Amino acid sequence: MRNIKDTDVLDWIAEEEKSDEELAALMAEERKKMKIGMNIREMRKRAGLTQKELAKRIKTTQSVIARIESADSDLNMATLLKISVALGYELTIAFDLSRTLKEELRRSTNASDSTILVA
Repeated sequence: MRNIKDTDVLDWIAEEEKSDEELAALMAEERKKMKIGMNIREMRKRAGLTQKELAKRIKTTQSVIARIESADSDLNMATLLKISVALGYELTIAFDLSRTLKEELRRSTNASDSTILVA
């Protein structure tokens, strides 16, 4: 029996995403959560804090911090603000308007890929 390696799974997911828009959207959301969690972990480490110390600063538990850092928890604005203040970072939120514009352009494109109709 063949052992499945992480790279095999990642390759399989990448292939499936090409043909399954719902899976692609789900994976994109998970990647965003993972990136936020990794950034919080990095900021915490730079501040020289343990998960328990950060948890104490924002009045939560170490396990909550662990779930946030491993992207196993949905974050709300209040928690993000508490974390940013506790770690000494400014919280900045940006919206990628180019994605919406691209989708709008895609919808208004007629059958030919070379012609884009914009209303």
